[in-house]
Amino acid sequence: NGDTAELHGVELAVQKIFDNGIGLQANYTFADTSSSTTVNGVKVDGELDGVSQNTYNLVAFYETEVYNARLSYSHRDDYIAGARQGNWSNPLSNVEYNGLDLSLGYNVNENLSLYLEAQNLLEENGQTFWGDKTATHYYEQYYRRFEIGVRFKF
Repeated sequence: NGDTAELHGVELAVQKIFDNGIGLQANYTFADTSSSTTVNGVKVDGELDGVSQNTYNLVAFYETEVYNARLSYSHRDDYIAGARQGNWSNPLSNVEYNGLDLSLGYNVNENLSLYLEAQNLLEENGQTFWGDKTATHYYEQYYRRFEIGVRFKF
């Protein structure tokens, strides 16, 4: 919904799986953006909405026919959620995010498996702000979440 926008960047990814069932994954994305939007007849230059400059994920996993485990860490820089909004025409931004998740599984047989999932182990919170992190627009406290379950295939 803007006049013009540009995005230049690079994405790198690597994955290695060893013979013993252990594996590693990593990816990184760098994005440099610019945009131009006309608001009430005034040209406003800024960043492209919804794009973080740096994003990366690191994953370690172990998988056999009986057991599986996965630990994943993800990072996303602050990003613009809405280019020019609010009373002061400040950008609405989201704070950076750092997430750590864990999943464990046990296959009892080919039809029955047990699992445990733990999400947001770092207890990251959600926050949007107007231009400056002290001008909070929205704040929500997110807690760790755990799920224990049974899967059955028939």
